[in-house]
Amino acid sequence: MRSHPTLQIVLLMSGSVSLAGLVGLGGTGCAPEPSTSGMSDSGEILATEEVAGPIDAELSTEADPRGRRGVESGRVLPPGFPAELPIPAGASVVEQGRSKDGKRFVVLGTSASAVGLAASWASLLEVEGWSVHRSGDSTLRAAKRALAITATVTPAGAGSRLRIVY
Repeated sequence: MRSHPTLQIVLLMSGSVSLAGLVGLGGTGCAPEPSTSGMSDSGEILATEEVAGPIDAELSTEADPRGRRGVESGRVLPPGFPAELPIPAGASVVEQGRSKDGKRFVVLGTSASAVGLAASWASLLEVEGWSVHRSGDSTLRAAKRALAITATVTPAGAGSRLRIVY
């Protein structure tokens, strides 16, 4: 069966129009890229507008009596944590709960070495008026008035963990 000459011309022309359309779009078939030069598509210079910072940028927990007391984690110290017990600088709450005997505990993570943390924290406790008794390099017991704690320091990755039972 032979095709009609008019049909061949129409098909050939529609192919040419499609090809011309692709060439006009840079051959990508996509819209042109938006301008990043500070000018609109019409050549008009766009104004820069200053915007305010986030609404909570000036908020702080320093005045809050239940604040985190220097703990730099998303988790805060649990209710009932002894307010007079100093926290090592840069420590963050890793875990908290109750031990098998029902006492509360908190595990703090630090970037300090285990030996360095045990020595520096024992010194900090003594400066704050705690009586400290060390058992080896990793365990200490401390007391101040009616409060007594037991703490264990263990290595953890590049830093250490301080488990305080109170």
